[in-house]
Amino acid sequence: MKCRKCQFENPAGSKFCNECGSKLEIACSQCSHVNPAGSKFCNKCGLNLAQPSTPSESSQALKQTDSPSALPEAAPLPEGERRQATIVFSDLSGYTSMNEQLDPEEVEAIMSRIKKEAVIIVERHEGIVNQFVGDEVLALFGIPAAHEDDPMRAVRGKTKPLIPYHVTGESAVQTRFEAAKIQGLTTFTGREQELTTLYACLDKTLAGKGQFVTVLGEAGLGKSRLTYEFRHSLNKSAITVLLL
Repeated sequence: MKCRKCQFENPAGSKFCNECGSKLEIACSQCSHVNPAGSKFCNKCGLNLAQPSTPSESSQALKQTDSPSALPEAAPLPEGERRQATIVFSDLSGYTSMNEQLDPEEVEAIMSRIKKEAVIIVERHEGIVNQFVGDEVLALFGIPAAHEDDPMRAVRGKTKPLIPYHVTGESAVQTRFEAAKIQGLTTFTGREQELTTLYACLDKTLAGKGQFVTVLGEAGLGKSRLTYEFRHSLNKSAITVLLL
């Protein structure tokens, strides 16, 4: 039996090559499957391995190999790799108001131009745009090509310096309003009518007529700030406020 590696002709019944020590195997001329030495039929396609191959079978086998003595091996599966990456998530300012003022076709045309420019800017700094969702763009730096300054590359598509924050632990803050209180609240204006309604309901309550008030509005409209200002304007010595 001829060794596929060194082409040495070994005695019948040999399992390993007498010349190079390689394991002797039989490559099927029809499907190129490798069978153990001594096999009479291919255990993949059933071809009679003892029967000489036809010219067409030989040609097919040669096309599937780089040389008569080399059998193509399956490509190794790609292995995973852990690496540091910087993720930039950005959205377009004024997207909602633009949708209210323009036709959908006009909005789509504008967004297409913006997305195209976003890709150019990100790739200029050797990052990639992972996906677009509405007016939002998700860009990755450090994948697939990694750089030592990927975080700096990620914050350059900005014209003014940014103040980075480092997470040191879990905060006791539960809402955005609580976070805003820590940073300092802005001047409260433009809610005189709503406050007047709340004070009127309070007067009825103090007169023995129970009231139930529901404050409704979109997120970020100022519902928490309104109730905060109302509660802190009350006479706490005469009124008890219970928070659920």
